Amino acid sequence: MEVKQRVLASEVPAKIGEKVKGSGWVATLRDHGKLIFIDMRDWSGIIQLVVNYENKEIVEIAKSLGSEFVIEAEGTVVKREEDLVNDKIPTGGVEIKLEKLTLLNRSKPIPFPLDTDGHEIDESLRLKYRFIDMRRDRVKQIMQKKHKLILGVRNWMSKNGFTEVITPLLTSTSPEGARDYFIPSRIHRGKFFVLP
Repeated sequence: MEVKQRVLASEVPAKIGEKVKGSGWVATLRDHGKLIFIDMRDWSGIIQLVVNYENKEIVEIAKSLGSEFVIEAEGTVVKREEDLVNDKIPTGGVEIKLEKLTLLNRSKPIPFPLDTDGHEIDESLRLKYRFIDMRRDRVKQIMQKKHKLILGVRNWMSKNGFTEVITPLLTSTSPEGARDYFIPSRIHRGKFFVLP
């Protein structure tokens, strides 16, 4: 079988019996002696990868993985046994039997766990590491709902004859602020724009 293209975690259940390639972050890793299970997360969801101990090269790579390492996985999609199905996630009925595993990038230890809703984490820490916090499922769902709402309003307005106008922000500078940046105008010599 030949791998045709990279797939998202959410697309894997429709590809039972096919060879697929996907990439994402290591969410969790569980070593059960004869098998290693890796939960790989991308922007669309989580898919379970299965490493058989018979493939020493893949086992060595799998054991070196840590949380949030970026990997590329290649293997065959198989249906899970009935008693092993995870009904809590949309991809819980399938897994990928790994034939190739590539470590694309290591990750430093992250400052907080991503498998919680984040309410227990100090807000200033979450804002400092916003790029990591946005991987959290709750934050991702909020952003997707906001996107769909704004897109729906924009499409409705456009369909009903409205025109979206995006204007520059014109305001006075702050007298108590820090230094103002003056940008000379190319069109109007001797005139400046001020960046607050």
